[in-house]
Amino acid sequence: MNKGQASIEALLILAAVLIAVASLQVMGRNTNETVNARAAARDGVQSAITKLAIQYGVDIDISAHDMDGDNIIFYLTVQGNPPPDNNSIIEAAKDAAENQLEQVGAGDYEVTIIIDRRVAK
Repeated sequence: MNKGQASIEALLILAAVLIAVASLQVMGRNTNETVNARAAARDGVQSAITKLAIQYGVDIDISAHDMDGDNIIFYLTVQGNPPPDNNSIIEAAKDAAENQLEQVGAGDYEVTIIIDRRVAK
């Protein structure tokens, strides 16, 4: 084996390692973006439901959340009689979540709010 062949093999190995590292970095960045988007959307929803709870005296909780592609879905449980009605809660929570997503630069995500249970006090 001559020196020239050894250097070409070393360069090929280095290229393969760099390609593997670059692909892992892209995968990690996408995962981190998703985590940040979920956290931002949750902060927005939590802020909106806290304001509604103070204003109307109802208890609103995030009972679950899920993702479907770029759609972040929040399920809410409301304890107390209207007001506010379900549509008001959904709109306030969705608007706040979308605003929060815009602030962190994750405006490509969509937010869906579902009131899965409403319990009278």
